[in-house]
Amino acid sequence: MKLEIRNMSKSFKGYPALRDVSVSFETGIYALLGPNGSGKSTFMNILTDNIIPDSGSVYLAIDGKRLSLGDDPGSFLNHIGYMPQEARLYPDFTVSEFCEYVAVLKNLPKAEANRNISDIMRSLELDDIKGKKIRTLSGGMKQRLSLAQAIIGSPDILLLDEPTAGLDPKQRISIRNFISRTALSKTVIYATHVVSDIEFIARDIIMLKNGSVIENAPLGELTKKIEGKVWILPCAETEVQKLQKSYRVTNIARDEDSGNVLLRVLSDEKPDVSAKTVAPTLEDYYLYVFDDIPVSTE
Repeated sequence: MKLEIRNMSKSFKGYPALRDVSVSFETGIYALLGPNGSGKSTFMNILTDNIIPDSGSVYLAIDGKRLSLGDDPGSFLNHIGYMPQEARLYPDFTVSEFCEYVAVLKNLPKAEANRNISDIMRSLELDDIKGKKIRTLSGGMKQRLSLAQAIIGSPDILLLDEPTAGLDPKQRISIRNFISRTALSKTVIYATHVVSDIEFIARDIIMLKNGSVIENAPLGELTKKIEGKVWILPCAETEVQKLQKSYRVTNIARDEDSGNVLLRVLSDEKPDVSAKTVAPTLEDYYLYVFDDIPVSTE
């Protein structure tokens, strides 16, 4: 199975949301990473035929066939499961009723739908609330239900737009582990700006900036680019504000043994003789590329 996007562009009122994007996907998890406004949701909405691109093409090669989103969207979309950024649920349905409704929309035979829904509810821990009205659910449960509807029918490709938004840490881990298991036999495109959600599960990281793909590589290749540029800088608490004006500080912690403050700093040059390099993370690289932590000028 291979999903190919070629030279895809889209503008809104003259503003380019996507610029000549070309990427391909096989089995596994791909992180679509970028800040708000980078083009992630536009990318997802094109793949689900909710938005028509200005140019470019989308193809899916599967089971010896080659499907085009532009020429045959119905056949193409039969292979897609989509979890939008904002859950689109029917508040007066029960959880079971909503899942059964989605199964009907996906043309699943009743016996197959019942088995599929039962397995999904058990996996996502929705069993205990299947008789509850959707309007009574917490935000976290609604997120789980939104993910459930995306995977009903076992689609070959899952498009997940900010799937852990609003979840607490325990819920985030649970959803992340479920997605990892699911991706063993599927293509998962996981759009997010929460780096920790995908750092250890994505086979490739695709970074979007101002609608363009600026990186498309495994984690190790990206973090290698900033080796020697991530530092731990010990300092007195009274020096923190001054150092924040001079360097991009990504984290501040206290060393209980020495009483010093430890600053995690992004810098091409050694910030101080006392600074020591540390292994970079994907979050470090994200902040390095997007410059989301400007040096303070106050």
